Amino acid sequence: MRPSSFLVSCIVGVVSVVSAGAWSREGVQPAGDRESALETFTARVNSYVGLHRRLEAPLAPLDEAGEPLHTYVSRQILASAIRRARLTVHQGALFSPAVAHVFRETIVDTRDDLGPWLSRLQQQYAIVPDVHPQVNEPCAPADARELPDVLLRKLPPLAPELQYRLVNFDLVLWDVHAYLVVDVLPDAFRLPAPAFS
Repeated sequence: MRPSSFLVSCIVGVVSVVSAGAWSREGVQPAGDRESALETFTARVNSYVGLHRRLEAPLAPLDEAGEPLHTYVSRQILASAIRRARLTVHQGALFSPAVAHVFRETIVDTRDDLGPWLSRLQQQYAIVPDVHPQVNEPCAPADARELPDVLLRKLPPLAPELQYRLVNFDLVLWDVHAYLVVDVLPDAFRLPAPAFS
């Protein structure tokens, strides 16, 4: 065997072993990794909530039942302050790859209970452009649908300032007071066809 052939054989062998190892781990997340991912998610959510509360404290409180203009202005001031404080934040800051994996698994594990809801979702969003909400961008309540309780009970609890919402097929972490997208898990509900049958 020529040296160059031997080298190519070694490289192919190493790539095969690495690929096989990665493939065998795909879709499997040990319990310890899951707990660690959720702890990290909770810590990052708490950090965001701390920032939100610090920036909201000096503002006049939001009063949905009060003067609409006052509420609108307060909301805009809060949203602007949060955007400035999070200028460098990008998608996945809270929904890290490990956290995203846990959330996707939870959604798939719940799909039998979500059957009718997922079917309606598939019909409504059958033709949806591949546009995803952006972190730090506004999102009105009408554009951010609530999730079913059966799924919410399986997701980590959130402070009152935040909610899990649905925009198209994306799972959005939504700031209730600022109407801002805190983070996005793209295509979280774009499940394989059998899930909608």
